[in-house]
Amino acid sequence: MASEEAISAGLTVVSVEVFQRTRKMFGFSMGRDERPVLEKDSDLYLLEFTPDTRHQFRMINNPLEDVPEEADGQMRFYRVRKHPHLCSFSFPSIKEEAGHGWDYSLEGCLEVTRGVDLLKAIGEAYAQPKSPLTVAVLSAWLAEQIRSWVHDAVASHSLTELRDKEALPGEWWNAHLKYRLEEYGLQLRVDRQAWTSASAEAAEAEERRKEHFQRVKRQREEEREAELQEIRSNQAYEDEKNRIEADATLSEAQRNHQLEVLRLKHQTETEALKAELEKIRRRTELETGEHALRMARLRQNEDMLRQVKHCPQCDRPLLNGEVLDKTLNLCEWCAEEYRNEEMDREEIVPLRLCISGPGADATVFLFARRTLQWGRCRQKDLYSHLSKHPQGDVQDYEIRENDIVLRVMEGDASGRVRSHRERSLAISGVHGALTVLPGRKKETIKVVDFSSSGGYLKKHRLPRGKWQPCPDNAQITVGPASTATLPGLGLSVRVFRDPDNEKRVQSVKLERDDFLGEKHHSYVMVVREALLGSGPDNPLLFPRNGEGAVAPHPWGRIYVARNGFMFERSPGNNFVSDGDQTNSPVLLEPGVEVRCGDYVIEVNAAGERDFYEV
Repeated sequence: MASEEAISAGLTVVSVEVFQRTRKMFGFSMGRDERPVLEKDSDLYLLEFTPDTRHQFRMINNPLEDVPEEADGQMRFYRVRKHPHLCSFSFPSIKEEAGHGWDYSLEGCLEVTRGVDLLKAIGEAYAQPKSPLTVAVLSAWLAEQIRSWVHDAVASHSLTELRDKEALPGEWWNAHLKYRLEEYGLQLRVDRQAWTSASAEAAEAEERRKEHFQRVKRQREEEREAELQEIRSNQAYEDEKNRIEADATLSEAQRNHQLEVLRLKHQTETEALKAELEKIRRRTELETGEHALRMARLRQNEDMLRQVKHCPQCDRPLLNGEVLDKTLNLCEWCAEEYRNEEMDREEIVPLRLCISGPGADATVFLFARRTLQWGRCRQKDLYSHLSKHPQGDVQDYEIRENDIVLRVMEGDASGRVRSHRERSLAISGVHGALTVLPGRKKETIKVVDFSSSGGYLKKHRLPRGKWQPCPDNAQITVGPASTATLPGLGLSVRVFRDPDNEKRVQSVKLERDDFLGEKHHSYVMVVREALLGSGPDNPLLFPRNGEGAVAPHPWGRIYVARNGFMFERSPGNNFVSDGDQTNSPVLLEPGVEVRCGDYVIEVNAAGERDFYEV
């Protein structure tokens, strides 16, 4: 591809240089012979006349040798610059539609392929010694030559197809113009095309303005109605509250009970009305932004269209100085919804699932959060010196109580499991974290290390305090790696994505590689759902054929609801919970047992010691 300097210099296509041949007397030159100089990216041609008074162009490769010396007089050289030239072809009123005349323009790079053909077609006629053939003159001449053909090409398509749907894209023009311009020794690469009409743009802008005004007016009325509904709800609440308080037939306990029920009902109604009001206001703001973008496209305001950014989640245009959230890379709306949902998930306590049955003995911890933090201890006051915002690019991350408490575990000679003190102390109070972040192309996994002893991702040391992308299948080393004499702790990360939408993360599974890893000790972050079954795509695995009774694949799923984790069987599979067969989803809470054929899933609340001791 040609350099920017070559393209920007493309103002002159053909220039003429005249040199005087020296006169000779008695075989000797009477002066110094002047010759042109060859230049990069240009061809030099000499205009010669034949005996029958016809003329021809001859390419000069060496001005000192290729120029004949038989005759006296002037030598006329044509210099053809072959580097790409930025050009624009305008076709005024090329199409009529809805009473408006539309102008069409093609923009791109024009390049000379055969200088002789160009000189014969236009160069000799338009280029003079002090008046070169410029790109503007050449573009105007070419536009006139192909105007009738362009008119026929666009006549068979409507303006909507041409302007909004690109019925004739740049590739089409490149292919067809190649043969049209070949006879002139030229080649065009179309980069941009535009349809403009002053009268049509004015009419369309007015129509868009009226539509926008009507939509905003309607949304303002909805907003006002929601505000009035909130006022009526508050008034009804006060009236009913006064009635209950004035009812002498009620006992104190009955009065308090009815007031509490009324308060909860009013609180629910108020939250719903506020949510509806916020939705209307956001719709109004979104419409305003989209209207501004529509007008920019209509007016072909390339600067605004180039500068505007969109939210990766909702694709909303960000205008008026709005920027994406630095941590989540989302607009303020989506970031607020994300954090509100995360706050709701914080109320869901982790669960410990003990899976037992033929060939199965596993302990799985379930988390509803989309960010997991791990370290050596649970109590936050034990690492209070780290409670400030970390440095680096995670300044918005606030250290909290660890979700996972990690110790390096080993088995002794008697078969007991115990913590390896030396290596466990190498794990910091708050050591690291893993999070699932939304993205425009797909949701991503990132990991960060806060520790003093360090951490590794796929054998590469993690920089302290900086989020790093984590592959869907990776190995994280917490603290020093294992040696021949000292054990270490690694966490295998496996990401399970939605098979129907690879962008979405369903769940993330962390498996230990120390002694507890041999006992199938793992942690599952349920972003949306986690499947149970015997296949490789199941975070919660049962044995396969030949290792005992086999659960179908997949057997069921665990998903996050507002009140906790829910278990739902796959169609065609039965399960027994608390001794009663049912087809309804089951709320997983401590004390519940879910039977999967010969397998039993015992649900317990996850205690502090459960994370690092059996």
